[in-house]
Amino acid sequence: MFSKPIFGNCQTMALFALIIALELGLFAFAANEGRAHFALSFTNNGRADGSAPSHALLASRDSLIAQNFKTQSITVQAWVMPSSMPPAVASKIGLVAGNLVHSPHVPLHGGYGLFCRNVANLSAVVECGFVIGTSSTSFELISAQLPTVGSASEGTAGDRNGWYHISGSFDSVTKAIALHVDGRLVNSTQASSTSSISYANHADLTVGGWLESSNGGGATNSNSFEGMIDEVKIWSSARTTPQILGDAFDTIDGQASTSGLLSSFGFNEGFGSAVTDVAGSIEAQLRGSP
Repeated sequence: MFSKPIFGNCQTMALFALIIALELGLFAFAANEGRAHFALSFTNNGRADGSAPSHALLASRDSLIAQNFKTQSITVQAWVMPSSMPPAVASKIGLVAGNLVHSPHVPLHGGYGLFCRNVANLSAVVECGFVIGTSSTSFELISAQLPTVGSASEGTAGDRNGWYHISGSFDSVTKAIALHVDGRLVNSTQASSTSSISYANHADLTVGGWLESSNGGGATNSNSFEGMIDEVKIWSSARTTPQILGDAFDTIDGQASTSGLLSSFGFNEGFGSAVTDVAGSIEAQLRGSP
């Protein structure tokens, strides 16, 4: 059964209130499988004043580290608790993680991104998705509505308390693009035989903050993620359904050698402006404030 409980009892709530009082940062207290830890909380990310949205910067687009994430096969995974999301139109998505450039009005595309957004005209219904830019003028996108508790489509999700595990992947050999929710394949499509991820245009690699234009600039607040994000993993391969099911609850301890794992962020620091990649390659920086 999938379950990522949060605020499970009065003691947890009291500790959460204490942390909020002490830390004016992006961290929020959560509980996962009986262990206390933190998640990143994104609130008021669509700022009316035009300031850049809150996000975790994993790698600047032109850095040497960023080159490691420009792979053709890719899987991006995260636990999410979405709240207010952008509407479901082509140019608006709440980025969970990726280095995506996606601006249909230019057009300008590149990179990849895992996202959440509201279903059009249904502000309380959220869908997730995965998108890759295959050239400067084209992209491939798949999405699926997040199941509600007790629905027939929920599968084995159980009492989720608002949390979902989502995973998007692209296989450069088979050209399959797949989307999983709570370890279950919910949507897939076949890209053309010549499709590949284009990195001619791509943004900084980020969590939570949507950077719409190329060269890492042009932060678009109305398109950023609102809610909580935890346990972000990025792989240089297309993970299978059994692997994804295991990935949802596997916590990398920094000692294990996990083939193809580019980065893994548990966001358990609880304070400060830096978060550590427990797979070993990145110290990400938190930008903005909730």
